[in-house]
Amino acid sequence: MHAFLATLMILAGAPLPAPPTGQDLARAEADVREVFGKELSAVSRQPSAKLKADGRKLMAALARKMIETAAGSRPAAKYALLVRARELAIAAGDSGVGIQAVEGLAGFAGPAEASEGHRLWAEGKDLKTRLAAAEVYLRALPGLDEGGFERAAVEKRLRELGWGMCSPEEVRRLFGMGPERWRIEKGCLIGRVEDLGKSRLLLLEPIRADRVEFCVSMNSPRSHYISAEVDGRLCAYLRGGWGNRGSSTIDQFNEVNRKQLPGPIVQRAGEFHQLRLVVGDRRLHFYYDGERVYEAPIPPPPPGGYSIRLGFSSERTDLLVRDISIER
Repeated sequence: MHAFLATLMILAGAPLPAPPTGQDLARAEADVREVFGKELSAVSRQPSAKLKADGRKLMAALARKMIETAAGSRPAAKYALLVRARELAIAAGDSGVGIQAVEGLAGFAGPAEASEGHRLWAEGKDLKTRLAAAEVYLRALPGLDEGGFERAAVEKRLRELGWGMCSPEEVRRLFGMGPERWRIEKGCLIGRVEDLGKSRLLLLEPIRADRVEFCVSMNSPRSHYISAEVDGRLCAYLRGGWGNRGSSTIDQFNEVNRKQLPGPIVQRAGEFHQLRLVVGDRRLHFYYDGERVYEAPIPPPPPGGYSIRLGFSSERTDLLVRDISIER
């Protein structure tokens, strides 16, 4: 579960704090200008319509910096930082950064009916309007039925804006993907893993949880790989191994090492394909482009949850990855 959503769940039924106003807000905005004044001046010299790619990147980077600073700030400063970060994200045209700012703003009181979010969403396709709708959706989400149609529709719209997705910079940090080998272009991480048998991209720090859902979209002509080490036991799915001639499932809980030769293979090799795994409810599930390709039982989680290290990879070819999400 997303951290912000867990917080809103706890607060469900209790009033959210009101956004700061008056002198409190004015002082907070002045503090933001004092701390970030030079950087704000540097990115505000041109109107957004004329910004080049480098200018938009600087705006998005400053917005991310403000979001990180907001996390440890008092309420008035947090609100002022997030509002300014949202403005910068809109100017940069970066919906992923914008939704991160809106996640924080959803922790303050405001409209919280899904119907109001629908109304705003229908008003226009510009990023400012969509983020306004997203803020309402995020407040409404804890009150929507799990598995219900309206919740699914709301989550789909939020994901269109990049909700729940890790930024390329965050992915590189979490998986130890050095910038000297993994570059970022147009929201994708691009690099190469020479030998899948000896080198995988693996979370540097394990996650402690009863449930984890991990998604990654990758573009590579062969060897699409996703894995989880659950309490030290490897569970993995490989599509397009052996020169794109087959697939393999490794499940050390159930002593399964299943290979299929020939097929299934990586079809439409020049396109992105989504790999997803879910660990939870005493089950292990793997999906490829939405199709469930493997399912198996696993033991119940120990006290404190499973220790899970997630991974993905390809082999001996350029690998493009994007749209990575990790949900607990």
